[in-house]
Amino acid sequence: IVRTTRDEVGIVVRTHEDDALHPGIVLVEPDAVGGPPGPFCDMRERGDRGDFVRDVVETLPEGKYDLDVAAVLRQAEQAELAT
Repeated sequence: IVRTTRDEVGIVVRTHEDDALHPGIVLVEPDAVGGPPGPFCDMRERGDRGDFVRDVVETLPEGKYDLDVAAVLRQAEQAELAT
């Protein structure tokens, strides 16, 4: 679980061999316990000036929020298989 420079909370669902510091994450809303996960974000995305749109600010302990990380990972995997 990570916090981004945009103050988003996300669960890392994919890493990239070429850029380990900018993983793929699924955004989650910590206050919406049990709700559906948000959109997938590839943190390698760059803005118009070539800088990263978001970076990881910190990793968060799994127990910080009442998130079902396993359920988010399953949903992310199912969504990926569907595409």
